[in-house]
Amino acid sequence: MGDRCYLEFTFHPKDAPKVREAFCLGEGHEFDPAKDAKGVLVHIEEEANYACRDNREEMAKAGVVFVGSHGDGCEYDGVGFAAFGGRMIEVCHDKGGNIVAAVDPETGKANKRDLELIRAYIAMRRKARKALGIPEKART
Repeated sequence: MGDRCYLEFTFHPKDAPKVREAFCLGEGHEFDPAKDAKGVLVHIEEEANYACRDNREEMAKAGVVFVGSHGDGCEYDGVGFAAFGGRMIEVCHDKGGNIVAAVDPETGKANKRDLELIRAYIAMRRKARKALGIPEKART
C-alpha cells in the first residue's frame, strides 16, 4: 500500500480500451459519462496509489488525450494534468483548483521554470479539451 489520493480524468470513448489496460480494469468495466461535457467519459479512482502517475504516463504515450486532476497525497501536492500528442504535463494547484507557482520569499518573484511549465500546461490543456469537444466554460 502506498500514498493514495482522489484522481479523476476525462477522455474520449474510443480510448476506453487503453484506459482499461493502463488501469488493469476488466473488459466489462464501464465508465461514467462526464456531467458537463457531451461525448466524453470520466474515470475516477477514489484511492489512486501515488496518483497513478505511471498509468497516466502510459496512457499519454499510447496517444490517449485526457484532462483531469488529483488531490494531495502525503508525499505530493494535488495537480491538474493534461495529455495530448503523446505527452502529459501536470502542474500544482491549491484546494480550489487554482494553479500555483513557487515564489522566492526574498524577491517575491515566481519561479521562472514553474511559469514556463504552467504556460505549456495551459496550452496543452486547451488542445486536449478542444480535441475532446469539451466546451470552454465546462468544469471538466
